[in-house]
Amino acid sequence: MKQAANTRFAIKAWDEKPRSVGPDLPKLTRASIAKTYSGDLAGEAQVEYLMMYRSDGSAAFVGLERVVERIGGKAERRRLTLSSRAQQRESCPASSVKPPPPLGTAWSIRSC
Repeated sequence: MKQAANTRFAIKAWDEKPRSVGPDLPKLTRASIAKTYSGDLAGEAQVEYLMMYRSDGSAAFVGLERVVERIGGKAERRRLTLSSRAQQRESCPASSVKPPPPLGTAWSIRSC
């Protein structure tokens, strides 16, 4: 059975540094980010992203994220690591995150 999680995130801190810059090359950066989640998955997270900015201003990024969370309103807190792929267009990031078993398949998360 397929399940869906209704979750939003907010950025608390963002530290991004260039990794590879050159003429006629996409800009590559590495970002360390602190996030908070609300909704079915709620908690605090630390993320490391490798990002590529395109000439049109959009970006693609991949990352690993460590979350201390609660799921579905349960009081118990757990730690998990998520892998993510994301796109940003028009200042609105959207992520597809993959949790470890037994939590199921990938989730889609938007910040706006």
